[in-house]
Amino acid sequence: MADQKIQEVETDVDKLVNYLKDKGKTELKKVAKELGIQESVLQTWVDFLVEENVLGVEYSLTKPYVFLNDKNKKKGLQGLEDYKKEFKVKADKKVPEKTAYLWRSHIQEALENKKEFFIDEAKKRGLSDIDSLWEEYKKKVGDIG
Repeated sequence: MADQKIQEVETDVDKLVNYLKDKGKTELKKVAKELGIQESVLQTWVDFLVEENVLGVEYSLTKPYVFLNDKNKKKGLQGLEDYKKEFKVKADKKVPEKTAYLWRSHIQEALENKKEFFIDEAKKRGLSDIDSLWEEYKKKVGDIG
């Protein structure tokens, strides 16, 4: 694994997020057209990303408009660091003696919820040694814990 060159992979979901970073709130139908994605597929992604609090949806005369939630403009591990700080502040107010345990549990649950998606995306891209890639990803995220 150490000898393999790790290349940046941009998924269609990454393209959606980057599009919304550039354009801001946009009608769902227009996003689908400009990204060349079937509207029904895009709606499925949007539903998932809204549930994960990555995107928001507003309706104007029954037309859905999607947008990137402000707190998700930061990407990668720095965004996770910031999220951890927020989590710690809130948990310390309610149950300070359990903050570390709650954070680890939260990260483990979030990772398990993302595993299937991670594996599917890696397979779509023909990446090899997916198990090692998953373990490497878990370690990077776990190091934040």
